Amino acid sequence: MNDKKIIMIDCNSITSYGELPLMYYDVEYFGLNDGMEIIAYEGDDVWNATVHYNPEAEFPEQWWVELGDYIETLTEKEVKWSGIGFFSGMCSGAFRKEIDIAKELIDFGMEINDIQKILKLSENRLYHIKFSNLYTKFEEKVISDGWTFEPQYRNVDLSEYPILSKCSDNAFCMFLNYVKKAETADSSAWFLCASDYENINDTDGFSWNEFEKISLASAESDDEKENIKKWWEHHLPVAMSVKGEYTFLAIDIDTGNIVQGYEPDFEDTETVAGNFEELIKMIISGKFTWI
Repeated sequence: MNDKKIIMIDCNSITSYGELPLMYYDVEYFGLNDGMEIIAYEGDDVWNATVHYNPEAEFPEQWWVELGDYIETLTEKEVKWSGIGFFSGMCSGAFRKEIDIAKELIDFGMEINDIQKILKLSENRLYHIKFSNLYTKFEEKVISDGWTFEPQYRNVDLSEYPILSKCSDNAFCMFLNYVKKAETADSSAWFLCASDYENINDTDGFSWNEFEKISLASAESDDEKENIKKWWEHHLPVAMSVKGEYTFLAIDIDTGNIVQGYEPDFEDTETVAGNFEELIKMIISGKFTWI
């Protein structure tokens, strides 16, 4: 829905001009559109809501908000959901775990820092909820495509892998916590997992930096070798394929973008996604096929 906007508002602050102030911010306004989907917020109470505009109504009833599911935080583990009228007529609801509420809000598109204002869950916990849900969908997708997939059953201590210290992509860090192996049935393409980054000088098969080594071996001068090394210092490979034309996916450390490179000039890449999370979503939806 093109006019969907996810914002936190005080439900009683809608004005006749179709604008609303953001709570706890200094006079910041957002224009409303008829049919716009929002999240309405008042104190500890939160609703999924839809904005409506009726130009034929009397002032100030031209603008109003239809509230959907209502959330009231009760404890750290339980929240109460109730149906609600436009601003009244609350009906009875059911109890659900905060983790379920977090999943709902994440699926709706709400940012982690805004969810923390509502639910008493740590930032790290919310990221685990967000990405475990994403990678479950990724698992289902690659298995349906005939891949071999093994989940990871431990939190990876990234300090054990110095090469990963330069990567700040939360989605990829969580990927390493969730995925132990993800490769095609013929093992010709695979995503790099934590164990792949253990040995830089691996001589058995392909190491995580194999394409850098290939480029260096084919370099014709010391200057060319230096440029290749500098390029790879700013790019972290995350997936590789030797099925036909050699290719890889990597995180651009400076921008967060996901780039794809091909032989013979591996460093001549194209951007395929804005970050690792976007890449995984594109793979799940079938919008991106890299092998």
